[in-house]
Amino acid sequence: MTPDVVAKRGFRSQILVRVLVAFCATVLIWATPPPVPAAEEAAAPEATTEVKDLPLLVQVHTFPAEGTLGYVAIGIAVPARDLRRRLQDVGAGDEACTLFGRAEIRDEAARAAMGKDVAERRFRVPLELGNLLRPGIVQRHTGLLLPPGEWRLEAGLLLGANAATRLHEVSFSVPTFGAGGLAISTPVFARSVELVDANEARGQGRSERTTELLDLGFARLAPFPSPVFTEEDAPELFYLVSGATLKGVPGEADLTVTYLFYKGTDPVAQIPPQNLKSTTIGQPLPIAQLGLPAGDYGLRLILRDNPSGAIVDRTEPMRIVAKD
Repeated sequence: MTPDVVAKRGFRSQILVRVLVAFCATVLIWATPPPVPAAEEAAAPEATTEVKDLPLLVQVHTFPAEGTLGYVAIGIAVPARDLRRRLQDVGAGDEACTLFGRAEIRDEAARAAMGKDVAERRFRVPLELGNLLRPGIVQRHTGLLLPPGEWRLEAGLLLGANAATRLHEVSFSVPTFGAGGLAISTPVFARSVELVDANEARGQGRSERTTELLDLGFARLAPFPSPVFTEEDAPELFYLVSGATLKGVPGEADLTVTYLFYKGTDPVAQIPPQNLKSTTIGQPLPIAQLGLPAGDYGLRLILRDNPSGAIVDRTEPMRIVAKD
């Protein structure tokens, strides 16, 4: 299927839709990620020195996991040279870096009802940094299995034994995947998406270190550090659909998805409706073909489960910038 991309000023192009077909015969591919920190490593550090001026980005993406649990992928991005310089400033080696923080339910009543062991999760995971002499961005990922609810994440980096960045706060939701009706995982703007062979995915153990790619067990993603793109970029919007009406074996969905691009409240481009049978979706977004000038945009995703009439409607912010 090759839907038109139509901009208000008459720009037209073709973008190939890539539907990611599941490698296994389950009705929905659940995230079976390896990097879930162990409870015994959950203590927060007692830092005595604050590391300032380290440009750290923190991202959170939620995916369906076992039962109604969500796998919350936590990603960090930091310039390699800046990180190396700060490690040298505090007298730490290139491998002496730890991602730490906690996730907690935001509502006090819900937190009390769930109990602290469920409503608050702390983590502390060593970073495998590799060669920090190379220019570019260091990205690392870990994750937590969390129940449905409205959550708040605080995350930072510990450098050496007692120097830490400030905590970065991110609010996020874990939907009731599976039993909660139609829902989608947090869309990921990915540089690449690799589906993993079933045998290889089953053989993965749970790691208590960070991974360079966002590892879902059945797929490995290389996310953009932030939704900021140049004309040369071609992100792939990746997400999973939960709660769709499935027919047959292994189970085909009957979905319609539309993508609209907004500048403020004005629609400026559209990928017309597409009919999909897979619940694992990858939508290429070659920026040059969209024909949009530099600026801030909203990408509105409207997904309809045709048999039930249920709809998911959400907007993801994105920015297009001129290439340096």
